[in-house]
Amino acid sequence: MAENKYSKNEKEQLDKLLEYIQKNEEKLRILLSGDPNVSPLVYPIKGKRSTKTVFIAEKLQYLVNEFCIEKDLKIGDVIEHALIQYLNQNGYASKLETILKNIEVIG
Repeated sequence: MAENKYSKNEKEQLDKLLEYIQKNEEKLRILLSGDPNVSPLVYPIKGKRSTKTVFIAEKLQYLVNEFCIEKDLKIGDVIEHALIQYLNQNGYASKLETILKNIEVIG
């Protein structure tokens, strides 16, 4: 008889992971496809919208505009996504988690 190399706790964790992957299979396939024609993820953050003027290099602005036109996206959604990724990578993951809690990522 084959020896089982996983403990009961590890099996439970693997089962939870597999369940999560199955539940989000379509989104995962989009992410892993690398298809340049697929829109990036958008985080639908609930709450009141606010306006913020940001000055960026003209060449970067043209590139963002071109990207938004090609992907049929709103500039605000792209900037929101970029800010979330930047903050997440720079020590604000727990604060972002509070904001994004109970919000489903859509693709």
